[in-house]
Amino acid sequence: MSLDDAGMTMVLDLSDDGSLVDEIWIMGQSGDGSASPATEAGIRLGASTADLTAAYPGLETIVQRGSNTWVFATPDEGDDQVSFVVDDDLVTLIGAPGQADPPKEWCS
Repeated sequence: MSLDDAGMTMVLDLSDDGSLVDEIWIMGQSGDGSASPATEAGIRLGASTADLTAAYPGLETIVQRGSNTWVFATPDEGDDQVSFVVDDDLVTLIGAPGQADPPKEWCS
């Protein structure tokens, strides 16, 4: 199954010379999340806020983007940080970012 078939998108942000991946993001609303890639702690797209906070007890709230949209991140431990966007109590974006707060949109 491809990401498109599962209703997901992957965004890669490359280094200036194009030789390294600086950031990677998986986003979408993949139903039960079973087709989604998962973090090391087992969080997939479609996970609930309760699942997310249970898997990452040290999770930090970065910003509230809307009445039902929140950005969370694991504690900043160098290259191991993972960020999540939760919309209406479901994880809709997972990333290994260069910064904890993901872009609001990407240009193609």
